[in-house]
Formats: sequence, C-alpha cells, structure tokens
Amino acid sequence: MPLPNILFITVDALRADRMGFQGYAKNTTPVLDSIINQSYWCKNLFCLAGSTEPSFPSIFSSTRPLSYGGYDQGIARRPNSLPETLKAAGYDTIHLLTFPWVRSTYGYERGVDRVEHYYSIRRVVSNVLATIRNTVFAYRDGLIEFDELLQSAEVFLYNGLKDIIDYCQIRQNQVGIEQDYFSHSSFVNERYDLAKISKLAKTHLREFSVSSADYIKNHIVNSELTQAGWLSAEIKFLRSVSKNIDVTLDYILKLMSSLIGEPRLGLRYLRYKAFVDAADVTDRIISILKEPRKKPFYIWTHLLDTHYPYMAGRLPDWLKNNRQYLRDVGHPDASKSDYLNISTQPRNESEISAWRNFYDASVRYTDEQIGRLLKALDEADQRKNTLVVIAGDHGEEIGEHGDFSHRFRMYDENVHTPLILHHPDFKEKKIDALTDLRDLAPSILDCIGLKAPDSWKGKPVTQVLDNERDHILMECFCRGNCLFAHRPVYMGVRTRKYKFIWREWIDPSDKMSKDRVELYDLIEDKAEQNNIYSADHPAVKKLKKIIDDRMNDIPEIAASRKN
Repeated sequence: MPLPNILFITVDALRADRMGFQGYAKNTTPVLDSIINQSYWCKNLFCLAGSTEPSFPSIFSSTRPLSYGGYDQGIARRPNSLPETLKAAGYDTIHLLTFPWVRSTYGYERGVDRVEHYYSIRRVVSNVLATIRNTVFAYRDGLIEFDELLQSAEVFLYNGLKDIIDYCQIRQNQVGIEQDYFSHSSFVNERYDLAKISKLAKTHLREFSVSSADYIKNHIVNSELTQAGWLSAEIKFLRSVSKNIDVTLDYILKLMSSLIGEPRLGLRYLRYKAFVDAADVTDRIISILKEPRKKPFYIWTHLLDTHYPYMAGRLPDWLKNNRQYLRDVGHPDASKSDYLNISTQPRNESEISAWRNFYDASVRYTDEQIGRLLKALDEADQRKNTLVVIAGDHGEEIGEHGDFSHRFRMYDENVHTPLILHHPDFKEKKIDALTDLRDLAPSILDCIGLKAPDSWKGKPVTQVLDNERDHILMECFCRGNCLFAHRPVYMGVRTRKYKFIWREWIDPSDKMSKDRVELYDLIEDKAEQNNIYSADHPAVKKLKKIIDDRMNDIPEIAASRKN
C-alpha cells in the first residue's frame, strides 16, 4: 500500500482550552471542529516546557528537553529525527521555516530535501546571542572562567556565523518566491543588502578562525547581548538609505504616540506583522501541493499568528481585516484603538481583556488558514491520501498568573496544547490518556504504518491506555541557555489531580515566581490559584520522588545537587 502524504502544521502558543472541540464557548475553531469526527485527538496533551526552543526536540526527536546535554543545540546531538526517518522511508521532505530555532545549526534540517526561510536576519543574530547569553553573564559575574565560556560559546558563534552566510544565500535564491508570496512581509520589506551581510559574516568568520578566544573577547564579552548587540550594530547600516529613513520615521511616530497619548500616530509602525503572515505561508504551501512529484510529500511549517502580539488579519491591511476575526469570536466593538492602546504589558483589566480578545481572533484566523489548506488538498484530489497533523508547541499565558506571552512557566494555560491527527478514513477517537509532545512523532509514523526508531521515548497516542500513565514530567531552565552547572533546574509534575511545580532555587532572572515550590489540587482548583504546598502534604513525597529520579538521570547535574 503506498505511503500517504503528510501535511504537518505546528502552531505557536496554541492553548487547548481555546479550541471549540475542547469545550471553548467562543467560535474560534470552526474548521478544526468540523474535522474532529475524522480525527484522533488528545484531550490531555502537554508540552514538557512552556516555550518553543525546548519543545521542538520533543516534537522532532521524541526526547526530553534536558536530555542529550539540553536543548541549546536543538536535536543536533539527538539521533533519528522525524524528517530523517521519513526521508529514509521514501518521502520528499520539505520544511518551510518561519522562525530561526529550527535552522540547520540545531539539527532540524537533517533529512530535509528542501528548506525555505521566512524570517528576518535580525532574528538569526538575536537567536545566536540567546544561546550564549547566560554563559556570558556567568563569566561577567565571576561564576565561570574564560576557558569555560570559550568552550561553550565558540560552537554557537562558529555555527551562527555560518548560518548567517547560508541564510543570506538561501534568501537570495528564493527572491522569486518572496516576490510572489511574501511581498508584504516585514522580513522582505526590511530591504537589507544580503550580499553585504554575507560578506560581513565572512569577515567575522575569518577573524573567528584566526583566534576564537580573541574574537569572543573583542566582540562578545562586553557586547550588548540584545537584538541591538553583536552583528546587529553593523547590520542595521546594510540596507537602503530610504529604508533607514523609513525606520527612523516609524520610531519617531511611535515615540510621539507614547509621549502625547495619541495611539493613532502608531498606526504606521503597525503596517507590518511581527511574524510572517499565516495566509502567505498557506499560499506557498498550496503552490507546492500543485507541483508534480513521484514520491509522497512531507511538508512541515510553523504558524506564528497566535504568538504575541496576536496579529490576526491578512496583509497588507491586517489591522483593518483584524476586525472581522474579532467579530467572529464575539468581540464586535473592538477597534484599531484597542490594539494601539495595548502596551508591552497590559496595565489594567480592560487591556487584559483586549489581549484575550486579540488572542482569540488570532486562533480564528489560523483556523481559517488550515481550512484553506484542506480545501486545496480537496481541489488537488489529495485529501484522501494525506495525513494532516495539527499541533501546538506550547500554550500561552494571558494574565492568569500575572504574566503574559510564554516563558518558562508550567501552569496549564502554558503547557496544555492540542494535537489532531486527521484523515478522511479515520473515525473520531478522543484520547483521554495523559500524553505529551514526545508522543507526536511516533503517532505520525503509526498512522502511516511505520515503526518508530528505538531512540524515541514517546508512544503513539492511540496506544496509550487511559490508566497507563499517572503523570507528565516537565523540565526547563528559566529563559536562556542550559548552563547546568550554574543555573537552577525548573521541573513540574502533572497528574490528573495535582500540579507540583518545583524550582531547584529561583533563578535571578526569574522576576515572576514568588514561591520555590507550588502544589495545586486540579480537581478543586482548576485555575491553579491556591498554592496548597506544605512539606508534609501526603502527595508531595511521591511527586518529589519523580523529580528526584529525573535529576539523578541527568549527567550534567552535579551529584551534590541530587538526592
């Protein structure tokens, strides 16, 4: 029997409790609701860390975030990725990248035949800095010697510079695609001179190759480790004069808007979306579906419209179109000024409500794009021969515990996310068992009749019995990179009744956590608002042992920190 095609869509910051088929009252997911009767779907699927970087090793290699030395290098040190396995089985493998955490540096392009990039060069640079930031801070604070900084940072900087060069070449090669499908996207309209940026990166790479130690001392140790630091300080001049004037005008109007309290001055700043538009990515996928091929396809991409700042609506006038999606989810009175008045952190209940409304609208907008893909499969007569997989990488906090967006938090709004495996021949199967993102890749292979590699730790969701697992164990660091020797590990255990959140100690960069240890009764306190932790609580001993056992399994953690 021929292998089916696979269309695999992950969606950023997608909360399970915002899905209609999960019981949400607002009409956010009419498309997904309409296909649920031909799908296997998980009611209780959780990510193992509440952000993107540590979630994708679980998605693509069915492993834990802190295994194989942590998630800083993605799946580069982990065997048997999903695309590698599918390529070996005869698939034409295609990745359409909308963010930089899944670049070749991190191993995600192993086994991928075709890669396209739809994100800014600035994100590549800031991404490299993110992988070394905490190590540099540790050196500045006297916690590590320079040799340890050098050993940790040089691989990321070397690979990062090579990635910048490769990125520039790929972007130059896909100019026609960008003109046809992404002409209104910010990553295209930044108008950087990619040839000059490539030349700059090569100059840095030559200097790095002469002496990586001197390079790190000269360019990193005292650099501003933000989006304005390192190469960003030079790259900003490598675009057209007209664009620099354009950017300066945006900044002035945005500043004036803030100073005089006139939000309409900020309209110009918002003409581009923060991330590539899901509608544009959908158009590109539809064009690929029409290509002739001799092998089954596997196409993966990641949609970001549900990521803060929740920009629902199609470009070029997404803010005008946004109102349609707000009306669709029951917010007919929302206006442009509601969006423009939102600061980087909501300041009152009205703004928190507005954030939630815009999030719901972005879910509805994403759902619409999924519907367009399903229609395109029908029109190409490929629907009956395609497995469609929809999954979130993590959830999203919108003020439930005092924070916004997503970081390192383990409350359900941040870790409970949907998974749907859809095929016209499937009959609805709701999986009530406790499942996690490690089960995703094995489930895909099970649906198409392939055996999962032995290195994968998950299990097909259809084979997980309701009473087989009694807990989900989560693990991460507080933002930043996996500096095992000097940073506290954060873990959480979720059972059907309890949520146990344990921080080895509170990281200095963690400004949100008030308590080192938290315990919630999820039956009595579903929203996790009443911390009932005490050392002698009858549930604590068993839950803490799960964490102790995992700590003992991680070789990078010193024996003195283990029980």
